[in-house]
Amino acid sequence: MKTKLPLIAMFLGMVAFAQNPGDLIVSEIMIDPNGTEREQEWFEVYNTTSTAIDMNGWIINDESSSGRAHVITSAVPVMVPANGYAVLVANDDPLLNGGITNSIYEYGYDSPIGGPATPGAGTNFPTWNNESTYANGSTNDDGIRLETATGTVIDQILYGFGYAGLNAWPAMGAASDVSYQLDAATLDSASNDVAANWLPSTAIYGTDMMVGTPGTANSNSGGTPALGAGDIVITELMIDPNGSEDEREYFEVYNTTAAAIDLMGWTIVDASSSGRAHEITTSTVVPANSYAVLAASGDATLNGGIPAVAYEYGFDSPPGGTATPGVGSNFPRFNNESSFDDGTPNDNEIDGIALLSASGTEIDRVEYDYGYGTAPIGFPMMMFSGGGSIESNTFDVNANDLAAAWTAATATFGTASQLGTPGIQNTLSVSSNELGAVKLYPNPATNFLSIELEDENWNSLTIYSLTGQQLISVKEYTSRVDVSNLNTGTYFVKVNANQGSETIQFLVK
Repeated sequence: MKTKLPLIAMFLGMVAFAQNPGDLIVSEIMIDPNGTEREQEWFEVYNTTSTAIDMNGWIINDESSSGRAHVITSAVPVMVPANGYAVLVANDDPLLNGGITNSIYEYGYDSPIGGPATPGAGTNFPTWNNESTYANGSTNDDGIRLETATGTVIDQILYGFGYAGLNAWPAMGAASDVSYQLDAATLDSASNDVAANWLPSTAIYGTDMMVGTPGTANSNSGGTPALGAGDIVITELMIDPNGSEDEREYFEVYNTTAAAIDLMGWTIVDASSSGRAHEITTSTVVPANSYAVLAASGDATLNGGIPAVAYEYGFDSPPGGTATPGVGSNFPRFNNESSFDDGTPNDNEIDGIALLSASGTEIDRVEYDYGYGTAPIGFPMMMFSGGGSIESNTFDVNANDLAAAWTAATATFGTASQLGTPGIQNTLSVSSNELGAVKLYPNPATNFLSIELEDENWNSLTIYSLTGQQLISVKEYTSRVDVSNLNTGTYFVKVNANQGSETIQFLVK
């Protein structure tokens, strides 16, 4: 039996396992070599698994409008080692490809899907656009999509030099003869959708003084982790301002992470039936653990005096299209109550906003309906007056889907006597946790409410309704707060102490 174990192990090592999306990722690409593109272009892949992967039979798709494709066809396995890199080239002759000697496959010939490979017939193999293609007006992404022989998409990358709202890598004006590589700190299929993770190479390779690391380890600069739902949350909506909606609507976001996030390339989607969408076309950085305001107008003399607008979305910028400042017919707009109170009680209309990352991931969505329809969301409340925003009391991506998380603003801002806190902590924010452990009991309360802090006594507190109305104000510490006059329902108590403040939701029964 012992003599058979090595044979069994060898057999198992040769078994072809089904591959899943992300098992192999595109990790480096030479877009603009200094010689003939049909000889010196190449791309690199990285195997994220602990098992070698054979790419024989896989399909290399050109993601430009040409739609070219090549079936990997080889008499021997085209192996990518476990947790390792491999390079595929347009030409495997080192005298022609710039000195690459470690390629695992040459794709530089005609191999249409379903048809025979024809070495030497180079009219249809994938090639990649350099910057001049975009500077001359192209509005199509380019890149690579890898599929298995059965059609499973394993990985895809798209680039566009930032033209026409396309993926913003490589940088405009990037040097030729330099490959772009995925930061070694972010070797996964989600992170290679993040433009910031693609870095210009710095090491010279081969014989033609080109720069790259074909088939060898990429550089590690820390990288930008792929964004997920809730990394940015929507925290405030001005849906019915005083004055012109075209100029005074805005929404606020909060970055829940410990790193700055650039919203360039993200899409703002109007959740109403209009389905309007706007692509953010310039760098819009939301600092770590901070707020930012996006507004229909960035002019403080027109928008009601918003103190700082991070991005003005009040112009036409459909995804994949050309941004046209001043053309306001297609930007997202919020409906006020009259749109819902339209005599059709069963239509279940909604409005709101969704934010999609540059890779198309939905990061957050907030919807509202004023409580109309047969299955109402329930905020704002019917008869909610204009001239004030609605604010979220949470930074949780799921909790801000609930009506209970949203209240009417009570603070005045700007020049038009409107209510809101654009760009600063919301009136009833429950996120700061500045006071450490806060003990509130009983909850639900009946006649009295007790609040205790971990390290000190509180100085003052205010109790608010769900609509933001101030109901009880206590100016000095007491062991019990009388809430006997409150009706059954949900309330917020904002507790102030020397080291900060905290807002907590509680119930009265």
